[in-house]
Amino acid sequence: MISLRFATPALLLLLAGCVSGPDHTPPEMPLPAKFGEGSNKNIGDVATVAWWSAFRDRQLDSLVARGIDQNLDVLQAMERINAASS
Repeated sequence: MISLRFATPALLLLLAGCVSGPDHTPPEMPLPAKFGEGSNKNIGDVATVAWWSAFRDRQLDSLVARGIDQNLDVLQAMERINAASS
């Protein structure tokens, strides 16, 4: 078993290796011009795209349909909790 007398200094030395000085500034890394700013492409409303239909799986279709039908907002969920507890 490792003695606490040896483990403590070893751990402190290991942690001291992760310390940087108080005047440390990260190096400046210029980006290429094509990465300077993002594009403003309109990809549409991805929430309404039926992405799961690309899998052509009946079980996945039924699970997604059931999830959409049973998707409650917070107030409806609170009402169900209150109704169940009374």
